[in-house]
Amino acid sequence: MSDRDDVLAILSASFTATDRRDHEAKHRFFTADAVMRHGDGEGTEVRGLQAIAANTKRVAEHFTTMHALSNWDIAVDGDEAQAVSHAIAHVLDADGARMLIRGLRYDDRLVRTGAGWRIAERRHNLLWQLEVDAATPRSLFEYLP
Repeated sequence: MSDRDDVLAILSASFTATDRRDHEAKHRFFTADAVMRHGDGEGTEVRGLQAIAANTKRVAEHFTTMHALSNWDIAVDGDEAQAVSHAIAHVLDADGARMLIRGLRYDDRLVRTGAGWRIAERRHNLLWQLEVDAATPRSLFEYLP
């Protein structure tokens, strides 16, 4: 695989781990001193692998998520890479009553380590959001005549 493929694999796996609530897997995706920022300017900033894992775990206590990664642009320059990824996140609140559908852009800086590519900096940008009442999941066959 190429470096670009390896970077994309890390990005995709990090979203899968988030959706599966595999918070212990964060060490496979982020550097120990990674920085994660949410939003522009006044958004929150979390520093360090333990703080990033704790932050995502805190969010997971309240929501179920499903990220669909798309439209990525990856540029590799030696042992560093820049990646811009778009995603649609479906976020179901804890009681299952409300669904947020969010358009997101992730701006990542990755570095090559002895263990492979890792995210050193991530900015999570909310581009748009839709909030709707959620329906109780049912079998597709329940909708058929």
